[in-house]
Amino acid sequence: MNNTLRLFLLSVMLLVGTIVHATSKAAFCGYFDNDNKMDSVFVTVSEGSSATFFDITYVFSTLSRPIVTACTYNFSELLFFCPIPDVVAHRSKFVAQLAHELVPTAVANTDSNAMRWMDEVCANGNFLRDGYFDYKSHFSIKWGKPKAFQPSYAIMQRAAIACLLPDEDSATGSKTANSLVVYMANNHQGIVKTIATPGFNVLVTKHGVLLETAGKRAWVFINESAIFKMGTEKLRWASVTDVQISGDHLLINTIAIPSQQRSSFVICMKMWRLYRLSDYVAEPIAILSDQLNCN
Repeated sequence: MNNTLRLFLLSVMLLVGTIVHATSKAAFCGYFDNDNKMDSVFVTVSEGSSATFFDITYVFSTLSRPIVTACTYNFSELLFFCPIPDVVAHRSKFVAQLAHELVPTAVANTDSNAMRWMDEVCANGNFLRDGYFDYKSHFSIKWGKPKAFQPSYAIMQRAAIACLLPDEDSATGSKTANSLVVYMANNHQGIVKTIATPGFNVLVTKHGVLLETAGKRAWVFINESAIFKMGTEKLRWASVTDVQISGDHLLINTIAIPSQQRSSFVICMKMWRLYRLSDYVAEPIAILSDQLNCN
């Protein structure tokens, strides 16, 4: 191998190492676990091309040994979860400080309307192929005033959100009962399209759909890959490509980038049932109303 080629390969390896393994470290101290002795938290952040990895070490004076946890934010998902020691899970100041280390722009309290929708659809989902469909679910609609599109966080019991947790996390379990949930709602990038219909408006984001009526809104679709097991590689690319209305049916077309895998979802607005078609279609499919069981 000549010197020129050797130098070129070394440069490539160093560049890849910088992209995949760039790390940063932070620490903060305080009286976190309800005594008068100083506690410390150490956070190591590793930036990859498709995810950010967090390793967190909690050194609490009331515990005989440190607690070590890890969590991952995949750039294809709107949600990520970090186990949090139960001794500090309900200390709002501590949680705010930890959340700031993970996502500096995040504010307290997730959009409960969005979280409720994602949790219900996930919990009620069925991936068994059935005629026209390969996924079915249902949800209840709840009108309210969803938060602005910005990162937000909340503490939730892991048992209550088990369906949304990463597969490897659910399989191995956790020694903590609570998790810091971060909802990266900024990736919706606001309302990009509005469809006016009698009685309500349909509001479309890059990755979701809301309905709006009488000054209130409700999520009816969020293209979270943790739920549907497919999605876009990075959320900077819009995954919702088209939204149409046909009678009581809401048709939502999506695309997974870069695989270019397209999907069609149908929401029956009478029963709030959600279906994913086995095969992508580009036009409204009111002819399937009998199979959709919207009545």
